[in-house]
Amino acid sequence: MMTAASRQNTAGCFQVAVNITLWTTRQFSRLFKEAARAAGLRKTVSLQSLRHSFATHLLEHGRDIRVIQALLGHEKLETTAR
Repeated sequence: MMTAASRQNTAGCFQVAVNITLWTTRQFSRLFKEAARAAGLRKTVSLQSLRHSFATHLLEHGRDIRVIQALLGHEKLETTAR
């Protein structure tokens, strides 16, 4: 895990200390799988399956496919529509 240095930001009259932890994709993927295992999920999960489920949920609840396209970062609508 990579840790960025703490920074102090000034927002109006408030000072806010910001601690930022940077995770690699691989580290986050392992953490996600460990959490699924700890939750007792039996199905194989991945970040891609989470991404797909999120997009499907939005579509099933009436979100415009172009909004989903933007959220997923797809350039072509056809990629989102698959």
